[in-house]
Amino acid sequence: MQELTIVYRNRYIMKYIQKKVSEVSHIITDTCKLEGRIYSQLASYYATGKRGYKHSCWLVNREIKLAMNQYRKQNVVPFDLLAVNKNDYGESFEFQPIDALASVEESVIELSSLNERIRSLAATDSENFVLNAWIDKKSDSDIAKELALHFGGNSRSLRIWVQRFRTKCQDRLEKECVANNLLIKHA
Repeated sequence: MQELTIVYRNRYIMKYIQKKVSEVSHIITDTCKLEGRIYSQLASYYATGKRGYKHSCWLVNREIKLAMNQYRKQNVVPFDLLAVNKNDYGESFEFQPIDALASVEESVIELSSLNERIRSLAATDSENFVLNAWIDKKSDSDIAKELALHFGGNSRSLRIWVQRFRTKCQDRLEKECVANNLLIKHA
C-alpha cells in the first residue's frame, strides 16, 4: 500500500502513464484494468527500494505492449457475419442481439415501485427504521434493541411491537397484491 502511494505521488510517472494509456485507449477498451496492472507492477518495483524514472517508464511500456498483444489475440466476430441466417423456408433474416439494458430498466422500475410501496408502509421514523432494518436482514430482537437505544423504551415490548408491525405490513401488502392481481410469495 505504501508503494502505491509513492506511485500516486510521483506526478511525472502519473503524467507518463496517462499519456501512454490515452495513446492506446482507442485500441484497448478496458483501460482501467491496464492501469491497474501498471500500478501493481510499479508498486512491486518500488517495494524493492528502487525508484528510477527510466525503469518505471520501461515497466509502463512493457505492460502496454503485453496488453496490446493480448488484445490482438482476441477473436472478434462482427454482427455482419452473424446477420444472415436462413430459416426452414429458405428466407434470410438478420441477427438481432438481445437488448440487455431494456431488461435491466424493467427490473429497476419494478424494484423502485416495490421500494415505493414498502416505503409507503412507514408512517413514523421508528417504522421507517424497522423497514430499513428488515432490508438489512436484522432479526426482530436486534431491531427492538436498536429501537430502544435510538427511540427509548423497553426492548421486550418493542420486539412485540415490531412483530405486530410485521403482520400489519404483510396484511397491507397482501391487500395491495390482491387488488392488483399479483402473486404473493411468503418467506
